Amino acid sequence: MFNYLRVIFYTAALFCAAESSLATTTTTDTHNTTTAGDFVVIDAQGSKHPSLQVAAKADVKVNGLLIYTTLTQRFYNPLTEFVEGSYQFPLPSTASVDSLQIKIGSRVIIGEVKEKQAAQRSYEKAKNKGQRTALLQQNRPNLFKIDVANISPGEKIDVTLSYVDKVSYNDGTYGLTLPTTYTPRYNPRGADDPITDQSFRSPNNTSVNNPIELNLTLNTGFDVTELKSNSHAIAVTGGREKHVQFINRFEPMNADFNLSWQQNNRTVASSLYVETKDHEHYGMLTIAAQPSAFKQPTLPKETIFVIDTSGSMGGESIAQARAALVQGLSFLSPDDYFNVIEFNSTHTLLSDNSLPANKQNIGIASHFVSNLKADGGTEMVPPVIEALSLPAKKPDVMRQVILITDGAISNEVELSQSVNLLLGDTRLFAIAIGSAPNESLFRSLAKNGRGSFVKINDTSAVSEQMKSLFNKIAKPAMKNLEIIDNNGSIISLQPESLPDVYYGEPLTVSLKLAHTNPRLRLRGIQADQSFDRIIEYAPSNVSGVAKLWAKERIEDLNDRVRLGQGDPSLLKQSIVALSIKHNVLTPYTSFIAIDHQVARSPSDKLTRKLVPNLTPKGLAVPQTSLGITLLALLSVLCLLVGSAVLIQSQRDDR
Repeated sequence: MFNYLRVIFYTAALFCAAESSLATTTTTDTHNTTTAGDFVVIDAQGSKHPSLQVAAKADVKVNGLLIYTTLTQRFYNPLTEFVEGSYQFPLPSTASVDSLQIKIGSRVIIGEVKEKQAAQRSYEKAKNKGQRTALLQQNRPNLFKIDVANISPGEKIDVTLSYVDKVSYNDGTYGLTLPTTYTPRYNPRGADDPITDQSFRSPNNTSVNNPIELNLTLNTGFDVTELKSNSHAIAVTGGREKHVQFINRFEPMNADFNLSWQQNNRTVASSLYVETKDHEHYGMLTIAAQPSAFKQPTLPKETIFVIDTSGSMGGESIAQARAALVQGLSFLSPDDYFNVIEFNSTHTLLSDNSLPANKQNIGIASHFVSNLKADGGTEMVPPVIEALSLPAKKPDVMRQVILITDGAISNEVELSQSVNLLLGDTRLFAIAIGSAPNESLFRSLAKNGRGSFVKINDTSAVSEQMKSLFNKIAKPAMKNLEIIDNNGSIISLQPESLPDVYYGEPLTVSLKLAHTNPRLRLRGIQADQSFDRIIEYAPSNVSGVAKLWAKERIEDLNDRVRLGQGDPSLLKQSIVALSIKHNVLTPYTSFIAIDHQVARSPSDKLTRKLVPNLTPKGLAVPQTSLGITLLALLSVLCLLVGSAVLIQSQRDDR
């Protein structure tokens, strides 16, 4: 009997010790170990050193509807040996990254765009020669990676990139987001994700680790009201041109920075920004429907809510998601139908068929939602397929799928392909939950689903934002839109398939034009009637418009690659050509900067370090083990019990 107990307790002790060791170690080099919890490096002799960390500074300028951001990230080497730093970070998925430079002391080295493999070869060659070099790559539409090689002992290197982006607009409110961290992605069963997010992750800390400083200038062209941030405490100065900084100057990079403002006159006028580059004309067109366009009967709907209850939705996120869903149910009309699908490692339907939105069924659904808990994996594809495949309740009822999740998955391509295949006439709306949601995935799903994207990172804003969303869903103003030049000479339109125009949400389109003063013709359906009208503008000349057109054109081509629409090699060639022509970053190109001075001799050792990101604020990271402290205690307990059993068994044997 005791022999069996020996085996059991020895096995348990060894398992607990191994689990504890794995839980405390996040990165292992050949000679060094990074312990994320302590932010230290342990060298081959067992000595502890502060790890390579990063600090950032964001200089943001808003000019009308365009955002120009310069982001500087500082790498510091506290060791007595040369290091190579590697750091993953998020940027807005709609941003067009257009420059890279590194600064060492007074020297500034400007980067250039190259095809991805060529840039990697240049980086490795410079690194092996001992030259300081930086490589900027795009891993996902909103996730980037910087490698910096040959940082001398005690040296600081500033790596600066810039990008241009568009101001968002929703229901009378303008806004921008500066991402600072990202939600760790769940790898579904069988998914192959080459990006190991967890190796770049560090836990929250009470001190300001990975600090960021903000300097923002807001020049909208109109008087601003309700200028605020629901994510950070800010200080605002200035008159019509506003200046925004963090009250504490430095903030930890553990939550996206969000800024919103309103116009003193809430009526949004259509506008056209134009930029001429290399004798070609690019435009950014904003189409805003007037209030009279929304005065039409509300049509019956079938709304299917798909809510994420996986482990990454723990903490504040699941509370926000439940509140959003209950709020959504309350806006359904008696003529509507609905269903609810919750998912984690598996998925469950409220009903096999959509239910009438009467008081009794709403009550049943609200009770179902209130008992939802966050746990398990994020198997998102099966429930979305289920929602899009359910039999239609009535042929004349518009179906709308509303996905509520933080989008923390790695198999984004599989999800996008499933939506593209099964969507039909359904509209898909995406609601982003949490302090650092996967905004790129949401925007892509909403764009391809001809729906709308909503971001909720403030629990107090759930009711207001859900009301706004349902106002849109109930009364789309214009649909089946087409834009052509009055002379039939528009070269390119992005996106090519235009989404519907909803209440309080103008449509922004990038165009390539034959001349700078076009007369554009807008066609579509409004209040169930076809319309065809000429729209004329007094264009404003603004820089950055060409890069935004290139970004959206590249995004469209990349969607075709991911969805298998066309020859992938030819599509990738087109993407690389656009990237080099417009000097913008893509998944198939990289920015490379090389200092031609040699800093490290071949005899000097080079150690690679991963710079950890902070866990998003409020995120309950799903645990596949018991936690570091508990595991350590459990391993000791198992060893003690095992030892006691062994001693007792030896006594009995005697």
